[in-house]
Amino acid sequence: MQSNRESARRSRLRKQMHLEDLMNCICLLRKEKSEVLTSIDLIKHQYVETEAENSVLRAQLIELTKRLQSLKHICITSTTPRPPPPPPPPPAGGAACSGLSNFSIRELVDGFILNHPWNMMMGPNQYPLILASAEMLDY
Repeated sequence: MQSNRESARRSRLRKQMHLEDLMNCICLLRKEKSEVLTSIDLIKHQYVETEAENSVLRAQLIELTKRLQSLKHICITSTTPRPPPPPPPPPAGGAACSGLSNFSIRELVDGFILNHPWNMMMGPNQYPLILASAEMLDY
């Protein structure tokens, strides 16, 4: 009987030690779970920030690609020589041009350009001049 009591007491002690070990494991696992959840939240936050930055970069890429295509088009068209304009037709009679006989064509064109300043934006080959500042090209 004494031996049974002693055996039961040892069994209860083993059971209690096992229970304490399990409780310690539970505490460690809860702590580890908390750390993992915190890490996941941090990674999610970084993911959202990175996704937003990528979205901005994609939009900038599209805009810069369009600008590059436009500039390439301007370079191609500005380096391609244009054929000279056809000569003006001769006057059909003296009466129609009688008031213009004192002016040359060049004076008329210069006067038109001076009186219409928006035409001053045309380059020497009659291509529109593209004015850009350095700030426009910052990216």
